[in-house]
Amino acid sequence: MTAVVPTESTKAAAETRPGRVGVLLVNLGTPDSADTKGVRVYLKEFLSDPRVIEDQGLLWKLALNGVILRTRPRRKARDYRKIWNVEKKRISAQDHHPRPSR
Repeated sequence: MTAVVPTESTKAAAETRPGRVGVLLVNLGTPDSADTKGVRVYLKEFLSDPRVIEDQGLLWKLALNGVILRTRPRRKARDYRKIWNVEKKRISAQDHHPRPSR
């Protein structure tokens, strides 16, 4: 798509250009256990939070309860078991990304 901009407004458009955009990555928690039930409880709580999914209408609730919470916990529990630290009962980033030795 090509836009034609008159010469007079080019300077104004350049002056109103937004500043830099940043991205913030946040860990919003982990399940209490690395089994299907623990992951299902975590996903339901996490995906029912209006700060995570803003539009929590009927379609979302049907998708969450009818599809996501029936299929995703089993697959994700397998992934959590691969990285779960049994002694600490939690996932530890340090366990999977150790610092290089000096």
